[in-house]
Amino acid sequence: MEKLLFQFQNVIQNAHFVIELLEIVLKNSLMEFNKEYFQQIFGIIMGTNLAPILANLYLAMLQEELKKKCKHDVKLKWPCLFLRFIDDGFGIMEGTKQDVEYWISQFNNLRKTIKIDKWSFGNHVEYMDLYIYKGDKFYSHGFLDFRIFQKEINRYMYIPQKSGHMSHTIKNYVLGELKRYIRYNSLKITFLKIRTKFFSRLRNRGFKKIWLRKQFATLKYENREKLMTEKVSDSSLSHSACQTLLEKKAASLKTKRSRLADNVLSNNDKSLFPMIPHQRGTNNQEVQNLPVKKQATDISNVVPQGLPREKLHSGFLLEKTATTAATTAETTSRETMAEKEVLEEEERRRRTMKAKAEDENQKTQNIYWVMPSYAEPFKETIMQILEEQKINLCKNKTFEKVFSNVSFKIAFANSKNIKQLIVRTKV
Repeated sequence: MEKLLFQFQNVIQNAHFVIELLEIVLKNSLMEFNKEYFQQIFGIIMGTNLAPILANLYLAMLQEELKKKCKHDVKLKWPCLFLRFIDDGFGIMEGTKQDVEYWISQFNNLRKTIKIDKWSFGNHVEYMDLYIYKGDKFYSHGFLDFRIFQKEINRYMYIPQKSGHMSHTIKNYVLGELKRYIRYNSLKITFLKIRTKFFSRLRNRGFKKIWLRKQFATLKYENREKLMTEKVSDSSLSHSACQTLLEKKAASLKTKRSRLADNVLSNNDKSLFPMIPHQRGTNNQEVQNLPVKKQATDISNVVPQGLPREKLHSGFLLEKTATTAATTAETTSRETMAEKEVLEEEERRRRTMKAKAEDENQKTQNIYWVMPSYAEPFKETIMQILEEQKINLCKNKTFEKVFSNVSFKIAFANSKNIKQLIVRTKV
């Protein structure tokens, strides 16, 4: 790495300082095991932010060394296309299998500790999440075909629709997966096959047919060219963040609206500020002397919000109403009674919700631990271990409060009802 940094020291500022920082990270790789500390003297700790960057740079340096050897070694051929994602590579070479084997052997001779141990050669290859192969297009136009590759061990544990995530999060990950299928399937038939499988897998996770059909209808394979050229927005405030804020505001407005609906005035009451057209022969002094349907006598209380008193249209006047003390007292008492009824209703709702929550907490809940099928003969032993661990953990008050009414059970991957357990319970 020092050689690489000094090679580009004109581009990299403070190369010496960067090397010192690298030495601190590489020479202080400490770990604890069984109350003893060990120092890692070979490689770099996995999980650190520096690990993928160093691995990518180091392999790029080895790649350049091998490429320079091709100029002096006639037998060594460089691929027509070579792509690499950290330590996974894909190449296309004009030659035989012996040429590929010789290329790999020369790469393995560059360093003793870095070897290419797994590779495949032929008309098809599995690379990352793609299956690349020679189809009909290759023999007619020289183009390779590709489709989505999914491993056999994939359990497709998608987030259920009834989870606690925001609605736009559920929607976006479904649409995002569909877009990926459209991009990474060069043929429409392969896209339709995997889309059908994706639909059934989401159904197994509790998604409704109507909702899925609505989302699936928004994306078609005919829009593939548009999706291939689509650029991701790099704005500081993403669409998801805006959607989250809007959903929270909508929920709060819905709550306020329900409360106001309970406190609405009776149907016999008229608007607080009814208006009638201005009648001829009425002067400004009469207007000021008109009684107002309001407890306060200040005319400023009846000015519409946002409109100055001086700009009131002269063609409209407030409706005359009775201003006796009896009417005012009756209106005040009616409003007070309505407020009391609203408060009492809210208190009843709180008590009902609290009682339901207590009943749910008292019910026993099941948490399933999904295990491979080969562990089924040891079911009784595993259950005994789980019960012992639960007893030990329940000595902690916090753990006991959360898991006192929880029963830990085991579900095996080959069970017939495994899909129902995954969808309807906590796993």
